[in-house]
Amino acid sequence: MTWWAIIAAAALYLLFRIEQTTSWFVNRFLLAPAIPLPVKAVVLLTMDGMVMGAWIWWKLRTGRHRTSGHRA
Repeated sequence: MTWWAIIAAAALYLLFRIEQTTSWFVNRFLLAPAIPLPVKAVVLLTMDGMVMGAWIWWKLRTGRHRTSGHRA
């Protein structure tokens, strides 16, 4: 029972930190008038490229480890 309390507390802490980080990114970066729009676009495109690259890598990595008897 104690482990469930620790897991729940850790999950709440992580959700709180993710919300803080997201709020900071939106308010201090995306909505800041001092940062030029091309800089914001490059940062967002870079983040999108990293997410897409990770997704493609994951699909390639998990697709290779199928047994030879199974076919898609």
